[in-house]
Amino acid sequence: MDQNPSTVSAAGDALFQQALAHQNGGQLDSAILAYQSVLIEAPQRLDASHNLAVCQLNNGQVKPALLRLEDLFERHPEHAGMRGTPKQVGMKLWQLRYWEAAIPWFIRALTIDPSDSQCAWILERIRPASYLAREAYDELEQDTLVRARPKEADTYVYTIDIVGTCNLRCPSCPVGNSESGDRFTRSMPSETFDAILQKIHRESPVAKPQIWLYNWGEPLLHPQLPQLIKTVKSYGYTCHLSSNLNIDKGLKEVIKAGPDELKISLSGFSPETYAISHTRGKLWLVKSNLYKLREYLDMYSSTCRVWVSQHIYHHNRHETEAVNQICQELGFEYQPIQAFYQPLEKLLAIAEGDQSVLDEPIISQLLIRPDQQIAFSQAYQLKQYDCELRFNQTVINADGSVATCCNQYDAANGLNLQFLDASHKQIEEKKYRSTLCQRCRKAGLDYAPKALPESLHEH
Repeated sequence: MDQNPSTVSAAGDALFQQALAHQNGGQLDSAILAYQSVLIEAPQRLDASHNLAVCQLNNGQVKPALLRLEDLFERHPEHAGMRGTPKQVGMKLWQLRYWEAAIPWFIRALTIDPSDSQCAWILERIRPASYLAREAYDELEQDTLVRARPKEADTYVYTIDIVGTCNLRCPSCPVGNSESGDRFTRSMPSETFDAILQKIHRESPVAKPQIWLYNWGEPLLHPQLPQLIKTVKSYGYTCHLSSNLNIDKGLKEVIKAGPDELKISLSGFSPETYAISHTRGKLWLVKSNLYKLREYLDMYSSTCRVWVSQHIYHHNRHETEAVNQICQELGFEYQPIQAFYQPLEKLLAIAEGDQSVLDEPIISQLLIRPDQQIAFSQAYQLKQYDCELRFNQTVINADGSVATCCNQYDAANGLNLQFLDASHKQIEEKKYRSTLCQRCRKAGLDYAPKALPESLHEH
């Protein structure tokens, strides 16, 4: 980027070159300090100000970076040295899932280069969805809420928990840390499933919704899973699965049936670490099934997207590279995520003052404790936004009842409706009268856009 010669001294230029070397070497903290020193001497120096903002952005200091870049673009909109910056900023915000903040940057990028197909695709993905009403009225809050573009899927989602329980007892999941109570813990009858798909076909708000055959249960336990997948596909819908891969039969037939996506839930990658967070699981069986899965995908020329979601705790954070390597070997996507604690009912208990949950052993293994996560969510909650899990998803339990959302576990907190007996409109109306949703929003736990923090290190 060009600089203003009248503001540059020899010492300042040497310090700038030092800052640039730090930046190119990935030493962002040192680069930031050096650029700040340059700007103390020459506050109007564009190259230093621009590079400082880029370093801040890549170092997690998102808010100050954006404020600086907004100022630069306002004062120097045509500066050639900043032509590539809008796309760079937009991509960073897109990756960090601050989509609403990314929209104006992608618009800027396309103004500079209208032929950029990547920017055009992302902008279309993050703008408000045409199939959704832009706003919704919350009766309990007596307020009109804005609906941002859903992040979990690019269309409406029906989550059908075809098995009411799981073969594992993971301590951060309610199947492992909560009483089942009145929950239906068997498999959904195929006749019920067929009737549910017929009703979805009649009243779905979109022509081709996504069908997720899991929530709290393990779908590969269902004895008729291949046929259920074929039923979903017969409607032209995409079929999505999530599994812990602790099964010893049926995987070949599942892949042959043609699911569109399979997420594999994993944590530790040694017997000792895996046993802590995937209780009752057998890591050797998971590893064996990963290789079998690759074999079956090739056997049937499957286009199924397979991705491994590794839940990161303190006890397994040193094992990420090993999981990444096996994913690369087998051609699977690798997505490490920070492990989090569920269900919603226990998180609400913490938010409302019950600290007993924090005594559970798994809490000490979480990178961020639930009470810390709740505090962050409350601090950066944008209350004008509606919750995506309410307006873009219908969750159906294995007994055909409708859950309030995918994070609810206790049967008593459901909508007290049977999916086959209630219209889509009736289900939506009851969601917006749910006191569970009201408590969730009050606690800041709703799944909606958050304000940008000063630094991502706060999160």
